[in-house]
Amino acid sequence: MYLRVAFSVLWLTPACETDSDCSLLGDCINSVCRCDIGWTGPKCGQVDLLPVKRNLGYRNSSMASWCGSAVKVDGDYHYFGSGISGNCSLPQFATNSMSVRATSKTPNGPYKFEQVALPEFSHSTSIIRDVDDSFLLFTIGKDMGGKNVHTCTGQGPWPPSRGTSDHVHLGPHDFVRVSKASSQAGPWETRVIIQSEPSEPPAWNCNKSNPSAIVLKNGSILMMYRGTQCITDKSCRKGPINTCEHQGIAYADNSSAPFVDRQGQIKELAGNEDAFFWQGKRGFHALFHSKNACAAYNESKQCGSLAFSLDSWHWTLNDEAAYNASIVWEEQNGELTHDKLLSRQMPNILFDDDGKTPVMLINGAQDSLSFKEYSLFVPFNVPANRKPFDVMTV
Repeated sequence: MYLRVAFSVLWLTPACETDSDCSLLGDCINSVCRCDIGWTGPKCGQVDLLPVKRNLGYRNSSMASWCGSAVKVDGDYHYFGSGISGNCSLPQFATNSMSVRATSKTPNGPYKFEQVALPEFSHSTSIIRDVDDSFLLFTIGKDMGGKNVHTCTGQGPWPPSRGTSDHVHLGPHDFVRVSKASSQAGPWETRVIIQSEPSEPPAWNCNKSNPSAIVLKNGSILMMYRGTQCITDKSCRKGPINTCEHQGIAYADNSSAPFVDRQGQIKELAGNEDAFFWQGKRGFHALFHSKNACAAYNESKQCGSLAFSLDSWHWTLNDEAAYNASIVWEEQNGELTHDKLLSRQMPNILFDDDGKTPVMLINGAQDSLSFKEYSLFVPFNVPANRKPFDVMTV
């Protein structure tokens, strides 16, 4: 506990003037950021996490997975993420990704596979509740009827597979969809809400992907998404500093209405992907897989950035990483092992029943013990996740 308290004191030194200086995740009191529970750092821009027990989250020995999100229904937790079929791994996602549902009695898991919600090809899966309490499943993809789905044999790893795309005709990756159901088990009624526009190849958002949506109190929906040009922009860079990927927000009056791009490219958010978009008590936030912020850590596949906005129109992107590759495993004997993940992308947050307190940071991850990716659930440092003696001594 002494190390935790000393660490916190170090973060209290930088001065602030408004809550925006605290990433809208803390109060600026007497020129000091007092971070909300679950957040830490000089600007309250870093996740405050606890050790995680191995083999929790969603790990399926027969199916690699790539993050997603979870909802609580009648006391149980339902995870919806991208599962990779055919015994394959993430490099084969372009042909084998599907949306799957898994369940757990506890927020950290382990989650048990229940069903395929949407077949190949379905990716970038996330679940939210509509104002009528129905379920909205956002994905990219198109039901391919089993075509071009691979089977991976042997021990692996296997070479990447590619979806069909000639940058002229629409392929399975060119559709962003929302699927609606009254039950978490479906059946799902699916419709395309935005799609690639190969007739406008130089447009910043010719390719549209990575949907993450917020349902507002009046039933209208804001959906952050990633856009890139259909043709290669030779002036942009895709390396550790990325200038090719951009973010926009689409708006719909309700879950059945058309989705239209609201404001064009949000330049402050360039260079990010895999947005998780949410509304907090002070404003709006987005957590990304960020190659830009991660360049300083030499961790282009393991790092995240936090952005915030008072109104969802004007954004600030923090320079420092919100999380990196570092992780602490709690072993079966209770010992703690410090480790670094090989990959940590596609962030999402499971919130408590109040909708504001973060409970689990969810990432698509890979570690040195397995080449197959899985969905990692790491507990935030909040009372619901602490042992009784921790609560008394913090």
